[in-house]
Amino acid sequence: MIVGCDEKSAERISSLLRKGGVAVIPTDTLYALSASIYNEEGVRRIYQLKKREEPLPVGVSSIRMMGEIAYLNDTAVKLVKTFMPGPLTLVLPKRKVPDYVSREGVAVRIPNHNIALKIIEEVGPITLTSANVHGGRNPVSIDIAIQQLGDEVDIYMDCGKLGGRASTILDLRNGIRILREGPISMEEIMEVLDAP
Repeated sequence: MIVGCDEKSAERISSLLRKGGVAVIPTDTLYALSASIYNEEGVRRIYQLKKREEPLPVGVSSIRMMGEIAYLNDTAVKLVKTFMPGPLTLVLPKRKVPDYVSREGVAVRIPNHNIALKIIEEVGPITLTSANVHGGRNPVSIDIAIQQLGDEVDIYMDCGKLGGRASTILDLRNGIRILREGPISMEEIMEVLDAP
């Protein structure tokens, strides 16, 4: 089922995710496969859809919510305040994250998209992994997501073409290590961290 990009549809998706459903929703970068991180059945379905079991990135709507699922140090707080909401994912020591989502640490970000944020505020932390089969085309449109995931997803939200570049991933668990460079460069990150 495909729904439009509006608040009523966001409420419908929130209700579905709370009951253990799986949805494809927009973010500021790519379309994302989403389930509540506290619903094991929904998360397991995402692994089947992705055809790979890997730690799943988590979307939150605020630094407060981030602090509920991960341990934030000063570096993390500074980066969140500068770059989020936005295309930066931080890998942090986990606090309240089930092992079936991620065993070691948690990759977390605040997406810069009003609809995604509304859904997260309603549901709580959700998975935000790209809506494609592992190694497949980047889901910049709902059509690309549907081609790869088909009718195994309960609901798709079509918000047109998206930004198209996956977020920068930074591991802060032991120093600062870039795992994937995206729209935010290491240079920009270091400028913020080196600033007094």
